[in-house]
Amino acid sequence: MNLHLETIPPCPVAKMGRTGPYGAENAALMEKMKSWARLHSLMGADSVLYAIAWDNPQTTQPEDCRYDVCLVLPQGLLPPDGDMTLGRIAGGRYAVAVLPHTPEGVAKGWDQLFPALSQLGVQPDPSRPILERYAARMIQSHQCELCVPIL
Repeated sequence: MNLHLETIPPCPVAKMGRTGPYGAENAALMEKMKSWARLHSLMGADSVLYAIAWDNPQTTQPEDCRYDVCLVLPQGLLPPDGDMTLGRIAGGRYAVAVLPHTPEGVAKGWDQLFPALSQLGVQPDPSRPILERYAARMIQSHQCELCVPIL
């Protein structure tokens, strides 16, 4: 796994969330976010979406697993909408892995992530969530990123 270090700046986001087993419902929530963003003319070549799985499904009951999808907002503007709330990506130092944008590629990335961090000599920061980053420019080349906060 190829990792590089990056500082992600704090940024305002529009977010939607759900609670329940990870899987197809998470993908449906991401599609709902993309539809909302297109409706409000917020999807473009520079758009960045984040997915955040807040809970470890190996230690949290499936029905209690929390998942958010977020769209980075230009200048923090949020069109009014009942399904959307305003949030913030805290930013900071991250180890970033580029992965194939496929279910298999992301799953393999998660499997290889922590051994690769150890080889890089960095420690995850447990106070911040791991981010899946979907930048429009990367998705066009069928790639996405796992961003692990580091100490």
